[in-house]
Amino acid sequence: MQTKKFILNFFLLFVSTSVSLLSISLVLEILLPTRQTKIEMILRKKRLEIDYPLKIKSATNGFFPLYYPLKTREHFLRSRYYPAGTLAHTQTFYCNEGYGLISFKSDRFGLRNDEEDWDEIRNKGATFFIGDSFTQGACVEKEFVVTELFSNLLNENALNLGSAGNGPYEYVALLKNVVKPIISSNLGKETSTILLFYNNDNVRLEETLDQHLSSSQPIAEVNLNGFINVSKEYLSTLNETITKHYPTNSRDILDELKSNRERSTAYRVLTLYPLRSIIKKQRNTKKSSLSTNPSIKAISELHSICNPKTLCTPYVVYIPNSNYWDPTNEAGNEYKLLLEKTSNSLSIEFLDSSSSINPNEKSNYAPIGPHLSKEGYRKLANFIASKVNQK
Repeated sequence: MQTKKFILNFFLLFVSTSVSLLSISLVLEILLPTRQTKIEMILRKKRLEIDYPLKIKSATNGFFPLYYPLKTREHFLRSRYYPAGTLAHTQTFYCNEGYGLISFKSDRFGLRNDEEDWDEIRNKGATFFIGDSFTQGACVEKEFVVTELFSNLLNENALNLGSAGNGPYEYVALLKNVVKPIISSNLGKETSTILLFYNNDNVRLEETLDQHLSSSQPIAEVNLNGFINVSKEYLSTLNETITKHYPTNSRDILDELKSNRERSTAYRVLTLYPLRSIIKKQRNTKKSSLSTNPSIKAISELHSICNPKTLCTPYVVYIPNSNYWDPTNEAGNEYKLLLEKTSNSLSIEFLDSSSSINPNEKSNYAPIGPHLSKEGYRKLANFIASKVNQK
């Protein structure tokens, strides 16, 4: 009798809890949509009706998805390396925010550069741009990518070390394992390193990543003639890791795209997606102490690697978010001030591009998405070039 009563009470508790959670999920998704959830619905509709068919077509034609370091890094924890980009020398489909599905062929590091730009370092030096999808050029053609625009403005050799999803941990890895081996190789060429931040870089400390990063090994190698190569062991590790954990042939890529196709509203409610996303956001925005803040560590790494002794000039750039697509909040303003204060304390010039890119002007941002428009990227490049050219 007691057992039956216990089972009944447990069943009632389970049902009442489930109904309560589903009700909250329903309210968040449908009954009380915020401005942000309405924007998410617009973007979901675009992904389902426009992006999905375009990606299917690209995969059918032999293009590969972008294997983000943010995603692949968890599989590198037992290795000597930290991922820098996607697969090298690979035709890659990227993203669409109103200008069509962007694609590019990755370079020797799995980044978005022409191969000759790496070889030109021995003659002209370089300006390294380190950042996330904004730096990589989401979601515009090559001629509107910030590094391309910057190169044309100042006749500089600009190298794009950006990748979608990157954050402070990836910035430190690129500084430590790509930029440092190059600028310390006694090429005798002056360089600059520009570290670009966006509000979503304000992430919390992850001790496992932090420890792995501190022991990770360089992947850039400079030979006696001054040419930049990539560690063969790193490339082998990258290829093996991606082949083992991700689809790498057209059929498997198509299957993966189909299985990850945008879900219906009913599915989202039943899986408690609205509630889970709020909890995840709160968890990811948990503040770290100043001594362990990943963004502060990235700027400190920039200062230690790029300085007058190494013939390198450092800059920190802040990119404002669209107040339509990705509204800022008080935490975002605090983050910008933290970046500025940290940069100033290390005598690094802080460049707030909000003075050129008005976050309230929709024309500065993509037609359907939070990244910059063609005009927005042009303004960003002009702003950075004008500051660098004053040095």
